Order: sequence, then structure tokens, then C-alpha cells
Amino acid sequence: MTPPPQDLPADARGAALRTLLLGTHSALDQLQRQLELAQVPLEVVGCVLTDIAAHSASASDAPPAPLLGHLDDLAQILDEHRPDRVLVSLPAVMIETIGLAARSLNARGASWAFVPTLADQLAGRVAPPAAEATP
Repeated sequence: MTPPPQDLPADARGAALRTLLLGTHSALDQLQRQLELAQVPLEVVGCVLTDIAAHSASASDAPPAPLLGHLDDLAQILDEHRPDRVLVSLPAVMIETIGLAARSLNARGASWAFVPTLADQLAGRVAPPAAEATP
């Protein structure tokens, strides 16, 4: 479930949080639609895909936000775009990728949150599937 807007506060100036989305193409597409429906005050600066090869194969589907790169590019993307928060949305079965993303984000001191995919929410899997994936 997408966190309520009060859990995603604006910054001290009252501006929407500059937010980076990280996940699979389909998970981020769903997440962006949920955020739009919930009218969460975020400025999405772009997305980092974990399945860039799959996305390239179906280039007719535009990414849910400007594509900034792949998970391997995360450190550079964080340095360049300096998001206030990163929202990570990956299927629970991608436990190794979730752990890799968590370690990368934690190592950079990034503020981030895990948002389960809609399929995982419906299956009752709403927490990060790995202890190391805790922000």
C-alpha cells in the first residue's frame, strides 16, 4: 500500500520531495499510478530500472518516469540528481536485488522506503523480504 501523504512530507520549504523511483518497469508503472491517484506531493526526478534489458526489448513502453539508468548506475545517479527520497518497488521474489539496492542506498546514506508491488500487497507480503532491506 502506498504510504499516506502525511508519511511522505514535503521538505522544510513546503516543496514536494524530489523522489527517485527504483524497481522493475512494471512495478514502477504501478507505483507511479498509485502515487498519482493518492495525490502524493512528490516531484519524481526519474527512475532506475532493475530490468533494463527487458525494457529495451519492449522499447514501445516508455518508462514510468525519465529513465536515468540501471541499478549498476545508482551511485552516480544519486550523486548527480541528489533526490530527497528513493522509493524502491520490487517483487518480493527479487530478494537478492532488493538486498543489493538496500545495501547500495544505505552505503550512500540515501533516504529510502520500500513499497511492495500491488501483487505482493494482495498476497499479504507487505514488508521488505530481507532484514538487510530495512531503511
